[in-house]
Amino acid sequence: MREFAPLYEDAARPFRHRIGSTWSVDETYATVAGKPLYVYRAIDGHGQVVGAYVSERRATADVATYPPALTAVLPGIGHEAGKQVQ
Repeated sequence: MREFAPLYEDAARPFRHRIGSTWSVDETYATVAGKPLYVYRAIDGHGQVVGAYVSERRATADVATYPPALTAVLPGIGHEAGKQVQ
């Protein structure tokens, strides 16, 4: 996968927008090479993926919570919880 990532990045570059002012975060569960992983994506208002994080452990209230993390990383930014879409 590492050898293909730069190719995808180069192909997508002409279609990128400036990062929007509103973001959503979603979480999914995937199996990669037989290993269960949690995948988190930050998506802006244009539907553009801003960032992704992969972890072996789920970010629960015991591990990390979004509002305190957002306050620490992005002070002055509000957190708005929305309903889960399935």
